[in-house]
Amino acid sequence: MQCDENMDSILSDTSKVLGTYDRELDKAFKRGNLLASSILNDYSMRVETLISTTDRILSDINTSLTLRLKLFQEDVDKFGNLRMMRAQKLTKFFYRILEFAIVVVLWSIWFIVSVVKWVKYIAIFSIKIVVWMIW
Repeated sequence: MQCDENMDSILSDTSKVLGTYDRELDKAFKRGNLLASSILNDYSMRVETLISTTDRILSDINTSLTLRLKLFQEDVDKFGNLRMMRAQKLTKFFYRILEFAIVVVLWSIWFIVSVVKWVKYIAIFSIKIVVWMIW
């Protein structure tokens, strides 16, 4: 019987200790859940802020790079047009020189042919005069 009485007392003490342990464990769980919840809320807000800031910065960088690329392409087009205009001026200059050379050659040929033609007429006229005098 003494074993039964001791058992009841042991069970009662054990039950009290387990109850205290359960209450303390519940407090620890509540506190842990509260800390985890506050940490998650705090970090989730920070992460969302970081994501939105990063997105805005990347958007600004993308816009700036696009603008710079557009300005660069316009500068390249301007330089290409300037080079094309200079090339066109140079081409026009060479075409004018070529045109002038062709005109000079053709006028020279015309002059030579005209001189030869006059020499031929003079020669024929001289021969006719000589033949007329001899006959």
